[in-house]
Amino acid sequence: LITGASRGIGAATARLAAERGLAVVVNFASDERGASQVAAFALVLHIAGCGPETSEGRSEPPDDVGDASGIAATSVDLGEQLYRAGEYRASLEAFTDADDSARTLGDSAEVAIALTWSGLAHYQLGQYSGALELGTLALEMKERLGMASEIPRSLNALGLLAWQEGRLGDALDLHQRSRSAAVAVDDVRGIGRSLNNLALVLTDLGDLGGAEARYVEAIETFRALELIDFEGRALTNLGALRMEVGDPVGAEQALMAAF
Repeated sequence: LITGASRGIGAATARLAAERGLAVVVNFASDERGASQVAAFALVLHIAGCGPETSEGRSEPPDDVGDASGIAATSVDLGEQLYRAGEYRASLEAFTDADDSARTLGDSAEVAIALTWSGLAHYQLGQYSGALELGTLALEMKERLGMASEIPRSLNALGLLAWQEGRLGDALDLHQRSRSAAVAVDDVRGIGRSLNNLALVLTDLGDLGGAEARYVEAIETFRALELIDFEGRALTNLGALRMEVGDPVGAEQALMAAF
């Protein structure tokens, strides 16, 4: 039973519980529409047969509930949902809980993942010094532990931070490294992210032709993966760039495609 499950941390908790196969009861004070959306999400998962079930057909919690590693993983999952919902402060709390649980268990890999997300949350909150400290520590841990599939995300996050702070040379290097690391592990989504962010940096460096080429590559990558949100952002960026170079027709095409 989750009270206040129509929005924020309550809604994210309800969705996560449903994804893990738990039977969810949604309670709310006034936001009936939000609660209905969460309930519909849980119902769809139930109909699809997601999550573990008993022989009676009722859901049970996963075996790792109560175990430190399970708590850490659950906190990361919850934090990621909150982060993607724009609830950055609440997500930071969840990632901090994940970090504490993982350290208790001595799970360095889970600590590194939690630190990465914590750094991203700090970035979104405008807390750049915290983002840099946590992001750098996470990258060092991942490299030491050989977590190749996780390295592109850390490089990308540090590249965005460098770009935000105006350190364009560092940003360019980090996003190029992120792209190479993503290629090495066949992380197509990571490749697309790196291309889009490289274009942002190249625009600020005045290489508008190079920026447009990177945007086009990113758009094609996201389209192939059917990542509509990412494709839309890249198209919007491309439209703005074409306006800047005096190509209103091309800008309109990109912006209409984004719309």
